[in-house]
Amino acid sequence: MFQIFFINYKDIFFLEQVFILYDNTKSTVISALNLLTNLLLTNEPFPVHTNSQLSNSIFLKCIFQLIENNDNDDELDLSSIKFLLSFNLRFDYPNKNSIMLTLKAIDEQISCRHLIERLILLFNRNIDPIEHKTTNSVIKFFADLFDDQNTTSDILLFDSDQCLIIEIISRELTDRLCTDEATTEYLSLLELILRKHTIIRETCTRYNELQTCFRSYLSTENCLSENRFIINEIIRQHDWL
Repeated sequence: MFQIFFINYKDIFFLEQVFILYDNTKSTVISALNLLTNLLLTNEPFPVHTNSQLSNSIFLKCIFQLIENNDNDDELDLSSIKFLLSFNLRFDYPNKNSIMLTLKAIDEQISCRHLIERLILLFNRNIDPIEHKTTNSVIKFFADLFDDQNTTSDILLFDSDQCLIIEIISRELTDRLCTDEATTEYLSLLELILRKHTIIRETCTRYNELQTCFRSYLSTENCLSENRFIINEIIRQHDWL
């Protein structure tokens, strides 16, 4: 079944034409995006030609334009974002991530404000529309934005966005056990953010809460070793406790 679908979509060029003609083909766009998302989530390798089509900055720019200029069409928003999140799972290194590179390149042309607001909303509600078995696709997207070799977060995110993300992480950490593997994803994202942005008690409403949470985690004998390591790194780098 995968091969049949894949043959139909091995040349992604026609999708660019669909997006150009969007006004009359909304249902086709959504169907195409949903099919691409499903194919991406199979984790099957794509032929080089197909992968280069998906990674093409012009194609990705079309996706970002769809999100920003669709008159708040929730169905199209969700399909576009699910495609981006599923495609982003395929990249191991942010500095080679076509999505991040395109976001950085088109900054002066497209604000991508609506995309960021939707992602923060999903993050705040703890919703991963991809429901990936091992990786939270929303957290990974933000982690790639905040990677210390990547300036994309500085371009796309306001200071208020970053503070809100930290507050959401703090709330999640407070509600989770230190033995929870999902906790590691939140801690890892926080550590990436703090590499680039120092937070202080006066500007972070969750500062004390984070300190209390870290103390609690470290005092728990069965805290996952990776979680303990990340917390100790944050403490060492920022002299928190």
